[in-house]
Order: sequence, then structure tokens, then C-alpha cells
Amino acid sequence: MSNNAKRRMAHKKPLGKISAPLVHDEREEFGKRLYQALLDADMSQSDLAREVFNETKEDPRTGYEIVIGRDRISQYVKGRQFPEPRTFKKICEVLGKRAEELAPAMVGSTIERENPSFEIKMVGDRIDAVLLRINKIVPLALATKIGEMIDAAEKKK
Repeated sequence: MSNNAKRRMAHKKPLGKISAPLVHDEREEFGKRLYQALLDADMSQSDLAREVFNETKEDPRTGYEIVIGRDRISQYVKGRQFPEPRTFKKICEVLGKRAEELAPAMVGSTIERENPSFEIKMVGDRIDAVLLRINKIVPLALATKIGEMIDAAEKKK
């Protein structure tokens, strides 16, 4: 990270507590964690944008390289926006972080808000089969056991 980038990031004002819906608080928390991850990785917002979006162009007036997506990274750090899932995944990969590390509340609450945690539906006229949906964060060992049970049931058919 350049000295100039470090100086800009060192003078970044901390985000104040805003009394707003939980979603804003989740974005704000993500922004703080993303900012810390950038510091830990010794990366600037431009560095991250360069890796995530992999696109630059030259400013015709100045000749300087413009990193596409740097403004979006800035919005994420400020807690104003949350990235699209594909972008979020790429940010996690570049920074070497798991989704739960950067946005634990967002990961869990998004699953809970958008999908029921457990659902069983009848499939057409079949009385011997149902559609089972489980949208819940569970330990890896439990998820593996559930997968094994489903595989075993499939083999019995």
C-alpha cells in the first residue's frame, strides 16, 4: 500500500452509530470489518477493486490509471452498500476471509429473512416423497451427516 493510501485511510473518520433499521447496522458492521481486513492485508481500496473487478482504464486527461470499481469498494467500507453475492464472494477470496468473518450478521440474517429455515412440501400426487428445504447455518459435521443420510436413502431406491 502506498504511503498516500495509508495516510488517507489513517484519517478515515469512524462511522457514527445511526439509529436505523437492522439492515443498515449490518452494512455498517460489514464496512468496519472490510476496512480492518484491508488494513490487515496492507491493501488500499484501489488494490482491492483492482483484484475484485480486474478492470482499469487510463484517464485521457491525466494519463493516470483509473481502477474500475474503486468507488463501489468505498461505498462498502462506508457502510452505505453491501456488494452483490458474486462480488462479496470475490472480496472474501481476495482478502482470504470467510463470509462469516466479514459479515456474520448479514450472512445469518439474510438466510433467515429471505428463506424459511425449514420447509416440507408435498410433491404433486406423490405420497411417498416430499420436497425438503433447510436454510440454516449448521456445523459442518451436521451438514455432512444430513448429506450422508440423503445419499443412503437415494441408494435404497
